[in-house]
Amino acid sequence: STWGGDIRTMVWRVLCSFAAGVVSVLVLQKFHKKRGSIHYKIQDHVISEESEEVEEIVREQLARTISFVGEEGFQSLRDAFVIVVGLGGVGSHAAHMIVRSGIEKIRLIDFDQVTLSSLNRHAVATRADVGLPKVEVMQSHLLEVCPHVQIDARKTLFSLESAEALLDGKPTFVLDCIDNIDTKVDLLKFCHERNIPVISSMGAGGRADPTRIRIADISETQEDPLSRAVRARLRRLNIQSGIKCVFSNERTPVGVRALMHFLVSKHRTGTASSSR
Repeated sequence: STWGGDIRTMVWRVLCSFAAGVVSVLVLQKFHKKRGSIHYKIQDHVISEESEEVEEIVREQLARTISFVGEEGFQSLRDAFVIVVGLGGVGSHAAHMIVRSGIEKIRLIDFDQVTLSSLNRHAVATRADVGLPKVEVMQSHLLEVCPHVQIDARKTLFSLESAEALLDGKPTFVLDCIDNIDTKVDLLKFCHERNIPVISSMGAGGRADPTRIRIADISETQEDPLSRAVRARLRRLNIQSGIKCVFSNERTPVGVRALMHFLVSKHRTGTASSSR
């Protein structure tokens, strides 16, 4: 690594760079890959996965990534397994950039469908996708970009009852992109108690300054109503720290504070969507 330090720190910085501080963090862990037959078509030339040309294509496609992180870092990305829970405005962008940066095994979890109102923030959805499951739309788009990637799409709502099955496979990292507080706290509690690496996306609604985005422990979050509410719930579960968060510490303009309190109250009552 050109950054020095251990590989865990190196991959953390790589993913944070690619996801622009939204929610992408990884650590090194190798996984055995089992892929079915895939065919690539570049112009009129069809290539089978068994061909050595596939590796050449992947390396050419990710040449800038390799230059940025080096061979060791690139292999770390390829070997990682990431689970993204929630495919709204945060999760869709995180999943999109994670796959484009070299991750080759990803699980997408979301129960919801694409709506017209979500098109202003979803990473890849179009009007033609309205009414379709977000996981299917995301999977289809990502496979067009990176057909060699293993994508496990789960159209379901995360819950403690389904957590064991949804988070199995020893993930390198879980990305919490949920905005319903009950579901969010359940996910964070489950990961924390089982030592599953997780990073949680907190609030940025009504904020306009990207330089105020921060990555810190849940105990160090500030100026964010969603972080405050989640932190209070976790404290009641005897969880004080140990969960990394992405949040904005920009002070909310007076004119939008009423809106922010309204949104947080919806999250608390469970009337908001469970994915951003």
